[in-house]
Amino acid sequence: MGKQLDIKLFILLTTMAVFLIAMSVSGNFIYQTVLAEPETYDEGTSVSGVQLSGLTKAEAKIKLQNAASEWIKKHPVLINMKQNQLTFPPSLFDFNIEKTLKNIKYGESTKISININVKEFSSIENELGPNLYDKLLLQSLNTDLKNTVESLPSKPIEFSIYDYVEKGTVELYETVSKYSIPIPNGIDPSYYIRVLDGVTVNAKETFSLLKYTNDASFQSSEALNLVASAILGSSLKTNFSIKERHISQHRPEYIPRGREASINPEENQGFEFVNINESNYKLTIYVQDGNLIAKWKGYPLPSNYKVAIKGVQEIQPKTIVNFSNKVVGTEIIKEGSKGEVYELHRLTVNQNNQVISNEFIAEDYYSPLHRVELHYKKKDYNDNDEDITQEGDTDSNIPTSSSSLDSQSSSEHSSNSEEDQNNQSSPNDSKSEQTNQSEKQGVVTNPEDMWDQTDEPSKGE
Repeated sequence: MGKQLDIKLFILLTTMAVFLIAMSVSGNFIYQTVLAEPETYDEGTSVSGVQLSGLTKAEAKIKLQNAASEWIKKHPVLINMKQNQLTFPPSLFDFNIEKTLKNIKYGESTKISININVKEFSSIENELGPNLYDKLLLQSLNTDLKNTVESLPSKPIEFSIYDYVEKGTVELYETVSKYSIPIPNGIDPSYYIRVLDGVTVNAKETFSLLKYTNDASFQSSEALNLVASAILGSSLKTNFSIKERHISQHRPEYIPRGREASINPEENQGFEFVNINESNYKLTIYVQDGNLIAKWKGYPLPSNYKVAIKGVQEIQPKTIVNFSNKVVGTEIIKEGSKGEVYELHRLTVNQNNQVISNEFIAEDYYSPLHRVELHYKKKDYNDNDEDITQEGDTDSNIPTSSSSLDSQSSSEHSSNSEEDQNNQSSPNDSKSEQTNQSEKQGVVTNPEDMWDQTDEPSKGE
């Protein structure tokens, strides 16, 4: 009997203990759900700029749903192309509010959870075309879209399609610069057009024209220089960095100031520039209506560019007089022409054609072509048997590319010939002496020092 009593007592005590525990747990639950106030978020709690402080979870859910819906209505997400903009459909973005609530940190700021419906990308395929759409880097675009939209930014969201396509996507190529030079009679550039048309200069790559002149010895040097000058003219209207350029002794009449590029393969003198951009550019060169046209095609350049000529100075030619007893009066052996010196600049301009920056490219110096006359002189018994007595050199000593002005004697100034020759300067010293020699050598300076801006900006051609 004693054992049965103990068992009954144990069962009673156990039942009472279970009852007390159950009442404690259920009572706390009943108090929290029925009597106590609902839990709210701490001060400073927010999601993508949406303040949730003092709100319950249910209230926060409604507020986040409304905020996401309102944001997508007022903030279209655009992808920019050259001529138009494409708008991503709202269905591309799926805001996961339940996951957002789970990720909330009390008193801190977090971002709204968003998924990108990749299938919705196909909605822009018709506008892009299948070829361009296939070259979209969708994974990169997907990542950047998600990282941008999850902040619910207040500013417009715009992406550039040029950042999300494969390099060298020709479907997006456009003419970024163009230059034209008239083709003189007797010059045929067709060989170099065949060699150079379609050449692509890759990003950060150096273009060297000498690489394409292996057979130059069999071709016209004038044709090579013409083609080089056309390419230079077009390149100056880009941001390509000019690395090497040479000019001739006298500027050809058909090439404007600052556009000449002279090539001499035998002396290893070429034309080089660096494509400093992150994308490739393709050269198109052809003949149209008697003009040689060079174009660069590729993605749009970061700015507009134009060419300017500054500080033009004309250098008057001298007259060289030779004598002979076999002429009557005066005979013109060679007509003279003026030389010139000026600075070549490249201007970076904005959409309003206002100058943003000014890049000095080079100083071009062209020697004057001296006039040569043959005058009658009665033969003296002390003279040599030569029919012509030369009183001065022609132009054999004129420097090819410097600011030095060569000294030639004439009959009126023969006594100064030695002094003039002593005043000759090397190419390195010429620029510092040019101002002092200008009046003596016949240099004419534009008093207003005006810019000669003859090119339109590179963009929009």
